[in-house]
Amino acid sequence: MYIPIDPIRDIKAWDNLKQGLNNSSVCWVVSNGVLVKNLDTKMLSEAEIDGLVNQLKHYSYIRLGTSRSESMPAHFAIDLNGKSGILKEYVALSSEGSRLKNDAMLIAQFVFFEIKQLESLTIPFVVDFKDDVEFIFHIDSDLKQTEITRKNNK
Repeated sequence: MYIPIDPIRDIKAWDNLKQGLNNSSVCWVVSNGVLVKNLDTKMLSEAEIDGLVNQLKHYSYIRLGTSRSESMPAHFAIDLNGKSGILKEYVALSSEGSRLKNDAMLIAQFVFFEIKQLESLTIPFVVDFKDDVEFIFHIDSDLKQTEITRKNNK
């Protein structure tokens, strides 16, 4: 079962993340709030892992994915500003199929559940969910991003 954990509350989380990234291929999807141009699923180098960990640590809202106490993407960080947030870092298992769409929905559900005052979350890529019970998806094709809001906010 996938559980995103707060590394501030779990001292071992950073070590588990590094170990997980050393042992499996991942896809770094969003870096510094921008969709990565080359969405390759690959083993990250030690320098890339250290860079990712350092970037994640810049944000106050970080969640590291786990399953059965093992590190497992999606890992993500949100930059919070009042009642809105922007997905700044996101690492997935891969970019294949519907993975990005499913992860974006999982991230939105988790973040909106955990942060009750949050009204909008911007994802720096297009996520098109036509029929969702909880959220409204505002797609900006020019900026190639999606703003997700709760249905009860609009």
